[in-house]
Amino acid sequence: MHDPGMTIARGNISTDVSHITHKVITEYSRIGDLAFGYGQGSVFAGFSRDSDLDINLVWERACPPQLSERPVALLCDSEREPVQFDEASLALDKLWVDGRQVDVVHHTGKTFNNWLEQIRHGDGWLFHDLQGKLLRDAYITWFAAEHHYCPHMKRLHSWIERFNMNAQISEMEQKIWEVPNLAPKLQLVVTMVENILQVNP
Repeated sequence: MHDPGMTIARGNISTDVSHITHKVITEYSRIGDLAFGYGQGSVFAGFSRDSDLDINLVWERACPPQLSERPVALLCDSEREPVQFDEASLALDKLWVDGRQVDVVHHTGKTFNNWLEQIRHGDGWLFHDLQGKLLRDAYITWFAAEHHYCPHMKRLHSWIERFNMNAQISEMEQKIWEVPNLAPKLQLVVTMVENILQVNP
């Protein structure tokens, strides 16, 4: 049995992360009404190997699933105790899966759509404040939907070409950085995100 105080030697980091992410999202999807899930944070972005995994789940429900519905007992390593939060502003499960700490954060579809609306109607400051997080999450979701691990953000264009990813989304992504004015840039970001959510994994 693994000693909780030990650091697990990891093999192929992208394989480990992909396996755990798929395992977590698959188990939660059995609840029903899961719209989609995506990863974010330093490990998914390629900046760290051993940080915890942040997995976001978006639900087609008025509220995230209740504590008792969420499969933490099935997923969490037996030598660890999962911690759950279920408050108005935070629905979170903290658990260990295959020796790695995983934070599963729950959002409703309404909340996610509100983020899109904030970008549509926001001013320049709000756009720049939110665009980084939204685009980062969008890239990770896009790569995952096309069965690729999202590599380091610095060379994304090369990886998009190398993986021969969705041409329409790729064209939109290029235009985001070419358009000088805020209004069309906002629309391109939103349109790109909406198209990413239509990609069938």
